[in-house]
Amino acid sequence: MIDTISNTNYFSVVWQYVGPLLGVGFGYLISDRVWDRQKQWEMRRDVVLDSVRALADLERAVTEFYTASSVPSGNLTEEVKDFVRNRKIEAIKQSDLCRASYQRAHTVADVAIGGELSRNLSGYFQFACQFMVKVQSGMNHSDKTAAHKELAKWHNRVILSARKALRIKDAGDLPVLDYDNKSLTTDN
Repeated sequence: MIDTISNTNYFSVVWQYVGPLLGVGFGYLISDRVWDRQKQWEMRRDVVLDSVRALADLERAVTEFYTASSVPSGNLTEEVKDFVRNRKIEAIKQSDLCRASYQRAHTVADVAIGGELSRNLSGYFQFACQFMVKVQSGMNHSDKTAAHKELAKWHNRVILSARKALRIKDAGDLPVLDYDNKSLTTDN
């Protein structure tokens, strides 16, 4: 009987010290897991936002390239020709910088997130580059309109997959400019 009492006293004395340590240890493990999840989400958020910023920059560069490549018709003075030529050169430089930034953001997104976002970033980039080549070679108006609409659809695919990567729900559809009616639709 004395043996049982001494063992009980021993465990109660030891538990006073071990119990809180175990509690702190479990608390640390749980806290560490929460911290790790938070850091992973922050990395995901930063990668997605960087990709969306690069998308916006590339889209602006494609638009500027398109505008700079739209040469006015008629007899142009040498001054106007020089202006158009310089604007094209600046648009090409800007688009090259934005394409490099976009490729970097796409590569990081591919490594960190992958999946649908990466595929849509790649699709947008490929279509935008093809569009710029076609603009340079001289597209007719109806082809430009169709290409603009398709580029807008690729843009929306990237945005929707970015929302999905960030687990944003019920944000709604994105509008697409209907170039025929000059109105917004949600046709994706």
